[in-house]
Amino acid sequence: HDVRPEGIADDRPILLLVGTVEPRKNYEALERIVTPALLADWQVIVAGRPGWQGALAVLDGLTARGVTWLQKASDANLRWLYRNAGIFLTLSHAEGFNMPLVEAGSYGLPVICSDLPIHRSVAPPWARFTSTDVDAEVLRLLLNGAAARPEPEAITRYGERFSWATVCDNIERPLLAIRSA
Repeated sequence: HDVRPEGIADDRPILLLVGTVEPRKNYEALERIVTPALLADWQVIVAGRPGWQGALAVLDGLTARGVTWLQKASDANLRWLYRNAGIFLTLSHAEGFNMPLVEAGSYGLPVICSDLPIHRSVAPPWARFTSTDVDAEVLRLLLNGAAARPEPEAITRYGERFSWATVCDNIERPLLAIRSA
């Protein structure tokens, strides 16, 4: 069951970022792109616990400018955010996998992500890619172009690609082949 986080308004769509707050996640980019014009059109929500040091002061400063930082979002809060956000944004400098991006895609969210090899591998087909140093004007254009939700069939296909059954099959098949050889 989904639970709406406190402090989320109904007056603007949600631009959602999810992930631990640490330098590689590039929350510093928000200092460039969170403008009064962006905040007039979008609620910028960051759901993530403090991680490695270095980015906490950035988010503290951004909350003073109007960004909402949910440091203790529950799984039920995250489900609500994924179901109700307008767009998912991740501008990481480096990633091992980026599970929040895959979760957002599995919910059918339009995605804007940094152009990293791992994002090219795991992002949904409808994702828009950008540099990690995107500016406010480019982000505005990306937001306008990425706002359409994908077709339900595309969401289903993408979700199946990362389902537990598919992941297990992809691990089990090669192991069984080695065992029988």
